[in-house]
Amino acid sequence: MKRSFIVFLALMMVLVFGLVACGGDETTTTTTTAKPTTTTTTTSTTTPSQFIVTLQLDANISAASDIISKVVRPGESAVFTLSFAQGYKFASASAGTYDADTGKLTITNVNENMTVSVTSMEDKYVTVTLTGSIYYKASDAQGNELSGRAQTVVKGEDVVFYIKGFSNRGIESVAGGTYDAATGKLTFENVTADISCKVNAKKHTIVYHANNGTTNTVVQEPSFKFYTAPNTKWDDGSFTNSGKVLIEYNTKADGTGESFSLGSKVHLFSPYKAQLDLYCIWAEETATSEFSFSSSTVKVNGTTGYAITKYKGNADTVVLPTKYNNRPVIQINAGAFTDKTMKTLVTNKNLLKVQSGAFVGCSSLNTMYFANNIYEIPDDAFDAATYSNFHNFYINATRAPRNTKYFDGAYRVKWDRLMATEGQKRIIFVSGSSSLWGVSSQYLEKLLDGEYAVVNYGTIRTTSSALYFEAISNVVDDDDTIILAPECSSLYQMGGTSLGGGNTKHKVFRDVEGAYNIFRYVDIANYTNYFSGLTEYNQSNYNSEALDYEWYLGTTATNYPIYNYGSPSPGTIINEYGDLISGDGKNQTKSSYSGKIASLDGFTYNYADNANTAEIADYAAQFNRIAAIAEGKGAKVFFGFCPVNEKSLTVDADPATYDALLESLYDFDILGSSEDHIFANNLFYNADQHHLTNYGTVKHTYQFYLDICEAFDIEVKHDANAFKGTIDGCAW
Repeated sequence: MKRSFIVFLALMMVLVFGLVACGGDETTTTTTTAKPTTTTTTTSTTTPSQFIVTLQLDANISAASDIISKVVRPGESAVFTLSFAQGYKFASASAGTYDADTGKLTITNVNENMTVSVTSMEDKYVTVTLTGSIYYKASDAQGNELSGRAQTVVKGEDVVFYIKGFSNRGIESVAGGTYDAATGKLTFENVTADISCKVNAKKHTIVYHANNGTTNTVVQEPSFKFYTAPNTKWDDGSFTNSGKVLIEYNTKADGTGESFSLGSKVHLFSPYKAQLDLYCIWAEETATSEFSFSSSTVKVNGTTGYAITKYKGNADTVVLPTKYNNRPVIQINAGAFTDKTMKTLVTNKNLLKVQSGAFVGCSSLNTMYFANNIYEIPDDAFDAATYSNFHNFYINATRAPRNTKYFDGAYRVKWDRLMATEGQKRIIFVSGSSSLWGVSSQYLEKLLDGEYAVVNYGTIRTTSSALYFEAISNVVDDDDTIILAPECSSLYQMGGTSLGGGNTKHKVFRDVEGAYNIFRYVDIANYTNYFSGLTEYNQSNYNSEALDYEWYLGTTATNYPIYNYGSPSPGTIINEYGDLISGDGKNQTKSSYSGKIASLDGFTYNYADNANTAEIADYAAQFNRIAAIAEGKGAKVFFGFCPVNEKSLTVDADPATYDALLESLYDFDILGSSEDHIFANNLFYNADQHHLTNYGTVKHTYQFYLDICEAFDIEVKHDANAFKGTIDGCAW
């Protein structure tokens, strides 16, 4: 009734105005002149001064203040504000334009009386749109990438996105929904209206929390120019905590998360989260009253301080005090710890020397945290009883790195590559420099049609392959395959357990300088000479220059910063796989005979660390123990073969006999035959025993491809010339 009355009133107003204007749509005027013979009639037409626009609305639409008719002047616009019943939205109008954001229907340039019909439709769909940073990608729940970053669903349903950053960025903030930073899942539940949600992505940062220390937080924005897993901060004094020693970084403040040694690599960067939080974990120093100290100061390597002469307590954990009488505690004397029951020992960066016989009869000792700047600690600082239950050896960087620019073994690249390929199907080579020189990971990945990521863990013949093998075996899963392909000329590669002394000297500790977390994945009870190795490393003059973990050489080495033995010319020689691709004769083809001799059982006339048949048998148990760890995690383990120069073989060398020896010694499978990895002399750099030139690398890698196809029952799809000219460092 109300709406009809308004229409009636409007019509009456028009009628009144029309009468005032002398009626109707037209006005006629008649004039008669005085001339009797002529009559003239003139007719004129005028435009109305107003028009009525009336809405005809369906039952689900209403107009603001119930105004459904408006009077407007000619050429002007009539604007109505519309509302829709719940569950309905605008469908159509017979005239005008509707703005869904404002709810306004506008009819422009009105030049007649109009009735505008407006209809609604059921509002079934809503759209969720993501906005913000360009450095992230969005996918729907089925994994389809959304270029428009929007999804439309029936009203009341849930909307699920998966978002992740790229270009070394992670998700910093999400302005709506429920976001799971562990998986990248962003959920909007029971969506009943359109939503616009802003997402920001930013460069990855590490935020170190002092965790009750005297410094609050330190923010580090690591570089990813070469490595995917940057190093944590070494103990450079950024964090202090009176009376406490910094022993590790942890992903949780209470120390129950994942632990990282100081200066080690961290691999927890996620495209789903921009910030990695690490917390300092502290150990409270044992009171100085629990110790006896030297009556006068001592001096070690130019530093003056006090020596511990006796520990008087019986705590489970002993944390060496950093100072006594305002001087650093720098030494532990012989017999200072005798028949003590501690389970954990924590040293600090002030300790520089431990004398022989310092620890006697401490058979409960299980775990030690050790600073890497110790200047002198012989292996006999601990007696047999103290070694008997010692398994956990954690090293922390308490000095600036010195060897990050050297390629020898390129260990940090290997550990980095292992982290970068986590979650993929992997083939991991464990070897000495024969794989560093002789395996092209890029080529093998292409031959295997990209189904596997290849990690070249070739290092150096005088470092323990068992140590690397064990660390790797503790981080693999059922998608991984390990190919142990040691140099048969090296005791260290064939299972030797020494980490110091002899030809190895300090090389293990030099090469793992930026990857100390390796020791968290090995049982140190299975190795020897690690204290003497650490001493050799710190007393060597190999390189005294203090470097940074993210150290680079000029513009020509931006992507490949590691170079050869301190050579002044940078040059690209190690790629991201860990392969040697140039330098040190890699591109040469030589035919001169070097005179090095190695039979297939490993016996060598040139090196003191020869590995004869009996010694290989002695260390077979070490390899079997480690292989069982990997196989227990579902990984496959094979014994593969290093490349051997045909001119390096002794006259009695017999591939069949060598293969049979390995078959009898190892509990895991043998991959192929040694005979297939014997190559012509001119394929070896300077006719070396095991170091192949580029073309030799291609042939050796292709043979591994054939071996893998046979072992995995994979069809051989590519011949030896496949991908010719497309492999870095392997032009052929």
